[in-house]
Amino acid sequence: MADNVKVDIMTELFTGLGIKNKGTGAGGAKTNENGKQFEEITNNEVRLLSQGFTKTVINKNKYGYYLSKKVGLFTEIIFVLQGGLIDYMKQEFEIELFRNPDEAYIIRRPGEKTIIKILEKKHQNVQGSVETKLWAAVALKREYELVCGERFEIEYAFCLNDWFKQQKSDKYIYLHMILEENDIDVFYADNDYFHKLDTWIQRI
Repeated sequence: MADNVKVDIMTELFTGLGIKNKGTGAGGAKTNENGKQFEEITNNEVRLLSQGFTKTVINKNKYGYYLSKKVGLFTEIIFVLQGGLIDYMKQEFEIELFRNPDEAYIIRRPGEKTIIKILEKKHQNVQGSVETKLWAAVALKREYELVCGERFEIEYAFCLNDWFKQQKSDKYIYLHMILEENDIDVFYADNDYFHKLDTWIQRI
C-alpha cells in the first residue's frame, strides 16, 4: 500500500471512525477490536518492505520472522512484531525474553552495543485500564535492561491515539514528566507519525 493511501486511512481512523465508548470502562470486545485496528493501521511492516527490507523466517510461529536491511557499511536494522522479538533474541543471542511488544527495532553494529527499541501501542477513548500500562513503562524498560544484560541498550516508546493528546489534567501532565525523565518517547498516530517514527529508529 502506498504511503499516501495509508496516511489517508490513518486520518480517517484517528479522527474517530465514529467510535465512542459509552462511559468509563465501557467497550469490552469493541475496545479490543478498535485497539487491534489501531495496531494494524500503524503497522510499519508494509512501509519497510517497500523501502527494501527483506524478510527472513525463523520458525512457523505467526510472528516467527524478521525484516532486515543494511544501512551504510556497518549498520543493520531489524524489525520484529510481537512474539518475533522472543524468537529473534533466542536465535541470535540465546536470551529468553517473555514480553511481546507491538513492534521492536534492533540496531546492530560490529563492536558496539546492540540497541533494542521497544514500541508499544495504546488505543483508548475513555479513562480505563489501558492507560495504567503507560505508568508501567519505566519498570518494563528496566526489566528489558536486566534480562538482556550489558551488551544491549534499551529504548522504549509509545504510539498513542489522539485521545491521550487531549488529556490535560495533572495526572497526565505528571505521566508525561515521568516518561520524559526516563527517556521514554511518546508518538501520536497522526499524519506525521511515520516521519517521527523513522527519526526515532534512525537515532543511534
